[in-house]
Amino acid sequence: MTSFMEELLREVEAAEERRHLELTRTRADEALGAIAVLESELDAINRTCDEEQQLIEEYRTRQTEKNRKRISWIAFSLEQYARTTGMKTIELPRGELRLRQGKAKLEVIDPQVFLPIAERKGLLRIKQATKEPDMLALHTYVKRFGVPPGVALTPATVNFSYKTKGNNNGKQQAQIGSDGNTVEAEVAA
Repeated sequence: MTSFMEELLREVEAAEERRHLELTRTRADEALGAIAVLESELDAINRTCDEEQQLIEEYRTRQTEKNRKRISWIAFSLEQYARTTGMKTIELPRGELRLRQGKAKLEVIDPQVFLPIAERKGLLRIKQATKEPDMLALHTYVKRFGVPPGVALTPATVNFSYKTKGNNNGKQQAQIGSDGNTVEAEVAA
């Protein structure tokens, strides 16, 4: 009888072991399924965030462009006003408007014509055995004697800029030219 009881006990233990293994395999499969669901949720979250970031970036671009156009239009109006006053600097409570004469631009357009004259008049600067026009000496020469042959003179232009004092207790300053490009910007938050 002991052998029958032992055999019955072994069969019950084996059945229990098979059931335990099956239960473990089922749980492992369920755990893998749960991981797959969570990974797909992560992908969905990432896609949603990417879409939202793209929408935000597009909004930023649109609003920035719109404000830059407005600033450019207002700066143009301010430049026209500054030019009509005839004043170089106009101090205002919220900033200042400035008109400044730029420097004339000289360009050597025909070096073969210019170099012999430049050597005689001291308008060359020698840098490591190369001859280049000395633009500072050339500017001085043009002021005294006129434009030498082989040189083109682009007249100086009057540049407009404005500087705001900001609206946060004077801590924000921006200086922008009439073309809408920021010349200088200082922002202290």
